[in-house]
Amino acid sequence: MMALSLGPSAPSMRPETQILETLFMHMLYNSDSYAVVQIDMPTQAKDEVATEHSLKRGGYEIVDKFARKELFIEGALAESFKEGVEALIETSPSVEEFDAYLERYAGMAQQPVVMH
Repeated sequence: MMALSLGPSAPSMRPETQILETLFMHMLYNSDSYAVVQIDMPTQAKDEVATEHSLKRGGYEIVDKFARKELFIEGALAESFKEGVEALIETSPSVEEFDAYLERYAGMAQQPVVMH
C-alpha cells in the first residue's frame, strides 16, 4: 500500500544556507514509473513570524522516470493537481491507478532529467 500525504511538511533541514532555511521539499510519491515532490518556499523574510495566512510559493515536481522528463507545476494547475490527488486518495487507489492519474500531467513534461 502506498503512503501519500499532501499536507504541510515538517521542516527537517540543517540551517547551512539561507536557501535551506526557506525551502521545504517533501517526497510525496515514488513508484517504478513516477516520483512526486512537493516544494514549498515561504515568502516572508527570515526574521518575520510565519502565520497561517503567510504567502507561500511552490508547487509539485512530477518526474516521469521512463521518459526521463520532469514537470514543475504551480498556481492553479498545482491546486487542481492537489484536489485530484485528494479525491483519488479517498478511493484507496492502487499504484497503477495513481500512476494513470500522474500520466495525464507527465504528458506535459518537457524538461529532461539530468543527473549531476
